[in-house]
Amino acid sequence: MVHRAATRASCSGPTALRASATVRPPAPTPPRPTPGALLTALRGGAGDSAALVAVFGPTGASKRQEIVNRAAIEVVYKPLSSAPGAAEKEKESVLRQIAEAAVMTQLHPRTVVQIVVQELNNDGSMLAVVINAMCVALLDAGVPLRHSFVAAAVATRMDGSVLLDPAAADEAACRSSCTFAYQVGGAAPPAGDAAAAAGGTDFAVLSSVPGGCEVVGAGGVGDAGYWEALAAGRAAARQVEAFVRKHTEHHYARVRA
Repeated sequence: MVHRAATRASCSGPTALRASATVRPPAPTPPRPTPGALLTALRGGAGDSAALVAVFGPTGASKRQEIVNRAAIEVVYKPLSSAPGAAEKEKESVLRQIAEAAVMTQLHPRTVVQIVVQELNNDGSMLAVVINAMCVALLDAGVPLRHSFVAAAVATRMDGSVLLDPAAADEAACRSSCTFAYQVGGAAPPAGDAAAAAGGTDFAVLSSVPGGCEVVGAGGVGDAGYWEALAAGRAAARQVEAFVRKHTEHHYARVRA
């Protein structure tokens, strides 16, 4: 079966999220949108980052892509106005690792699930926006998941205070920045996240990606600053997950009706 879901997301403040959704009718020719494929807009109170994420598959894999015992995950990241470069390849790698951990790839051997990301506007916290949009797109496409996931961007100012979902100007002026991806549900948290393991499987860290202004050495935030940022990101991620869950339940209640 071929699934297609496209999700548009923008996010700059998890405490000020709003949403609107429209249901698109199925296309007459393949690839056909899944029933109730939706376009979701997540908007925050500051900044204007936005991305479009589309999921296709599982479909037959080429010889180059084929893996005999599981589905392959392919991620294509397209920047707003330039050709993809090293930064986009790095983002593709991060997104692929997160998707591979979440998708039940063993159910569809010798196939490929393609995830296409198109930046629409980049005003900071871009990777967190894309990760959240990717999760919603996978859910909407009906791709079987071990767990869902959410992300939050955290910056540390020069005075040591923590800023959630920083805009581009904030990222440029900060001491350090990081995007955290968190597991929601699932069988077990990844190794090494003792704080999440003590509280169960929810919101264990899947990925921690430093931003371009990360400072290493005497000027960096140190261990204490990192753990403070991690805890702040987890609190923000809980709010994002609650919003996504509520919005998804509302959407599918409308589809069933």
